[in-house]
Amino acid sequence: MAIIPADEKVFMVSKSTNTTYSGSAALKAMSEWYTMQDISDSIVAPYKVFTALLTQSGITPPTAFILENTLGFTPIWEYVDPGAYRANSPFFTEKTAVFLGSPYVNFNNEVVTLESARTPSGGGSVAIQSKIDGVSINGVLFNTPIEIRVYN
Repeated sequence: MAIIPADEKVFMVSKSTNTTYSGSAALKAMSEWYTMQDISDSIVAPYKVFTALLTQSGITPPTAFILENTLGFTPIWEYVDPGAYRANSPFFTEKTAVFLGSPYVNFNNEVVTLESARTPSGGGSVAIQSKIDGVSINGVLFNTPIEIRVYN
């Protein structure tokens, strides 16, 4: 894996183009071929991310099916109150953004709303709340998407 220097330019050729170099050793040493993977590896996101699907039942904390995690740690969820759950970390700061699945109608035709909050207090926490008709309730998170971004 090569990381392309920021001041480099990339020139694309088709797969069928002969890329065997036949010039001088000095010119050959100055040229380098990059792949699309090299280009991908050179792109640095301005944030680290935790993306997961949360499921919760009873009075247990949500469990996370992790889709992507570049945070360097895995948030551990805790049960707080009915419908209220929290993950704490000193890495959750004022530069943390939380994206949570949108409201939906469940199998009983009830509107489920989801709320999220970030509270940076010394470290910080990410809190989520699940409600039906404005009342906090357990057991309505089922593969609910969440994304936590911590910006550089």
